[in-house]
Amino acid sequence: MSEGIQEHTLMAFWNYILLSEITHKIILTELSFAERDSERFERFSKLKEMHELDNPDLFADFSQRLLLKIEKLQSQINSIGEVTLKTNLTELIYQGDINILNKLVCDYLREKNEVWVLFDNIDKGWPTRGASTADIMIVRSLLYATRKLQRQLDSNNVNLKCLIF
Repeated sequence: MSEGIQEHTLMAFWNYILLSEITHKIILTELSFAERDSERFERFSKLKEMHELDNPDLFADFSQRLLLKIEKLQSQINSIGEVTLKTNLTELIYQGDINILNKLVCDYLREKNEVWVLFDNIDKGWPTRGASTADIMIVRSLLYATRKLQRQLDSNNVNLKCLIF
Protein backbone atom coordinates (compact mmCIF):
# COMPACT_ATOMS: atom_id res chain seq x y z
CA MET A 1 0.00 0.00 0.00
CA SER A 2 1.11 3.54 -0.59
CA GLU A 3 1.98 5.73 2.37
CA GLY A 4 -1.26 7.68 1.91
CA ILE A 5 -3.41 4.55 1.98
CA GLN A 6 -1.50 3.24 5.01
CA GLU A 7 -2.08 6.50 6.85
CA HIS A 8 -5.77 6.59 5.89
CA THR A 9 -6.21 3.00 7.09
CA LEU A 10 -4.39 3.67 10.37
CA MET A 11 -6.53 6.76 10.94
CA ALA A 12 -9.70 4.69 10.46
CA PHE A 13 -8.39 2.05 12.84
CA TRP A 14 -7.49 4.65 15.50
CA ASN A 15 -10.91 6.26 15.11
CA TYR A 16 -12.53 2.90 15.81
CA ILE A 17 -10.18 2.22 18.75
CA LEU A 18 -10.83 5.63 20.31
CA LEU A 19 -14.61 5.21 20.03
CA SER A 20 -14.31 1.73 21.54
CA GLU A 21 -12.16 3.01 24.41
CA ILE A 22 -14.59 5.82 25.21
CA THR A 23 -17.35 3.22 25.26
CA HIS A 24 -15.27 0.99 27.51
CA LYS A 25 -14.72 3.81 29.99
CA ILE A 26 -18.43 4.66 30.03
CA ILE A 27 -19.30 1.04 30.81
CA LEU A 28 -16.73 0.86 33.63
CA THR A 29 -17.60 4.15 35.31
CA GLU A 30 -21.15 5.24 34.54
CA LEU A 31 -23.44 2.45 35.81
CA SER A 32 -24.40 4.08 39.13
CA PHE A 33 -24.94 7.43 37.37
CA ALA A 34 -26.99 5.82 34.59
CA GLU A 35 -29.21 3.96 37.07
CA ARG A 36 -30.55 7.27 38.43
CA ASP A 37 -32.49 8.05 35.25
CA SER A 38 -34.46 5.52 33.20
CA GLU A 39 -33.75 7.25 29.86
CA ARG A 40 -30.03 7.48 30.60
CA PHE A 41 -30.02 3.86 31.73
CA GLU A 42 -31.63 2.81 28.45
CA ARG A 43 -28.88 4.61 26.50
CA PHE A 44 -26.26 3.05 28.79
CA SER A 45 -27.71 -0.43 28.28
CA LYS A 46 -27.67 -0.11 24.49
CA LEU A 47 -24.07 1.07 24.62
CA LYS A 48 -23.11 -1.79 26.95
CA GLU A 49 -24.79 -4.36 24.71
CA MET A 50 -22.91 -3.00 21.69
CA HIS A 51 -19.63 -3.00 23.62
CA GLU A 52 -20.03 -6.60 24.76
CA LEU A 53 -20.33 -7.79 21.15
CA ASP A 54 -16.81 -6.57 20.48
CA ASN A 55 -15.20 -6.89 23.91
CA PRO A 56 -16.07 -10.10 25.74
CA ASP A 57 -13.71 -9.33 28.66
CA LEU A 58 -14.66 -6.06 30.34
CA PHE A 59 -11.55 -6.08 32.53
CA ALA A 60 -8.93 -6.74 29.83
CA ASP A 61 -6.28 -4.03 29.64
CA PHE A 62 -5.84 -1.73 26.65
CA SER A 63 -3.20 -3.87 24.96
CA GLN A 64 -5.44 -6.95 25.23
CA ARG A 65 -8.43 -5.07 23.80
CA LEU A 66 -6.27 -3.70 21.00
CA LEU A 67 -4.97 -7.18 20.20
CA LEU A 68 -8.55 -8.52 20.07
CA LYS A 69 -9.48 -5.86 17.52
CA ILE A 70 -6.39 -6.60 15.43
CA GLU A 71 -7.17 -10.33 15.52
CA LYS A 72 -10.77 -9.61 14.48
CA LEU A 73 -9.53 -7.53 11.55
CA GLN A 74 -7.02 -10.25 10.62
CA SER A 75 -9.81 -12.81 10.64
CA GLN A 76 -11.90 -10.61 8.32
CA ILE A 77 -8.91 -10.24 5.98
CA ASN A 78 -8.33 -14.00 5.98
CA SER A 79 -11.96 -14.66 5.16
CA ILE A 80 -11.82 -12.53 2.00
CA GLY A 81 -8.43 -13.76 0.86
CA GLU A 82 -5.61 -11.57 -0.33
CA VAL A 83 -5.92 -7.88 0.41
CA THR A 84 -5.23 -5.74 -2.64
CA LEU A 85 -5.91 -2.12 -3.48
CA LYS A 86 -9.29 -3.33 -4.71
CA THR A 87 -9.97 -4.66 -1.22
CA ASN A 88 -10.42 -1.54 0.81
CA LEU A 89 -8.97 -2.24 4.23
CA THR A 90 -10.64 0.86 5.62
CA GLU A 91 -14.01 -0.58 4.66
CA LEU A 92 -13.18 -3.70 6.66
CA ILE A 93 -12.41 -1.56 9.69
CA TYR A 94 -15.64 0.39 9.35
CA GLN A 95 -17.64 -2.67 8.36
CA GLY A 96 -20.38 -3.50 10.78
CA ASP A 97 -21.58 -1.37 13.61
CA ILE A 98 -19.17 1.55 13.97
CA ASN A 99 -21.79 4.08 12.85
CA ILE A 100 -24.21 2.69 15.42
CA LEU A 101 -21.46 2.81 18.07
CA ASN A 102 -20.74 6.44 17.18
CA LYS A 103 -24.44 7.33 17.53
CA LEU A 104 -24.79 5.51 20.86
CA VAL A 105 -21.66 7.18 22.28
CA CYS A 106 -22.90 10.61 21.19
CA ASP A 107 -26.38 9.97 22.58
CA TYR A 108 -24.93 8.98 25.95
CA LEU A 109 -22.30 11.73 26.20
CA ARG A 110 -24.46 14.60 24.97
CA GLU A 111 -25.43 15.64 28.50
CA LYS A 112 -21.81 15.76 29.71
CA ASN A 113 -20.07 19.15 29.84
CA GLU A 114 -16.97 17.76 28.18
CA VAL A 115 -15.11 14.51 27.62
CA TRP A 116 -11.34 14.16 27.85
CA VAL A 117 -9.27 11.47 26.18
CA LEU A 118 -5.72 11.27 27.53
CA PHE A 119 -3.31 9.06 25.63
CA ASP A 120 0.02 8.43 27.37
CA ASN A 121 3.22 6.41 26.81
CA ILE A 122 2.78 6.05 23.07
CA ASP A 123 6.56 6.16 22.72
CA LYS A 124 7.21 3.61 25.47
CA GLY A 125 8.31 0.84 23.09
CA TRP A 126 10.36 3.04 20.79
CA PRO A 127 14.11 2.53 20.53
CA THR A 128 16.25 5.07 22.39
CA ARG A 129 17.94 6.18 19.17
CA GLY A 130 14.68 7.66 17.85
CA ALA A 131 11.37 6.95 16.21
CA SER A 132 11.08 5.02 12.97
CA THR A 133 9.06 6.10 9.95
CA ALA A 134 6.35 3.62 11.01
CA ASP A 135 6.28 5.11 14.53
CA ILE A 136 5.82 8.59 13.11
CA MET A 137 3.01 7.38 10.84
CA ILE A 138 1.25 5.73 13.78
CA VAL A 139 1.40 8.91 15.85
CA ARG A 140 0.40 11.15 12.93
CA SER A 141 -2.59 8.93 12.13
CA LEU A 142 -3.56 8.95 15.83
CA LEU A 143 -3.47 12.75 15.83
CA TYR A 144 -5.62 12.87 12.68
CA ALA A 145 -8.03 10.34 14.20
CA THR A 146 -8.43 12.42 17.38
CA ARG A 147 -9.26 15.49 15.29
CA LYS A 148 -11.74 13.49 13.24
CA LEU A 149 -13.35 12.12 16.41
CA GLN A 150 -13.57 15.63 17.84
CA ARG A 151 -15.41 16.77 14.70
CA GLN A 152 -17.69 13.72 14.78
CA LEU A 153 -18.68 14.29 18.38
CA ASP A 154 -18.81 18.08 18.03
CA SER A 155 -21.35 17.73 15.24
CA ASN A 156 -23.46 15.80 17.79
CA ASN A 157 -23.05 18.44 20.52
CA VAL A 158 -20.42 16.53 22.51
CA ASN A 159 -17.38 18.55 23.58
CA LEU A 160 -14.39 16.21 23.25
CA LYS A 161 -10.83 17.15 24.18
CA CYS A 162 -7.90 14.89 23.29
CA LEU A 163 -4.40 15.11 24.69
CA ILE A 164 -1.56 12.84 23.59
CA PHE A 165 1.57 12.68 25.73
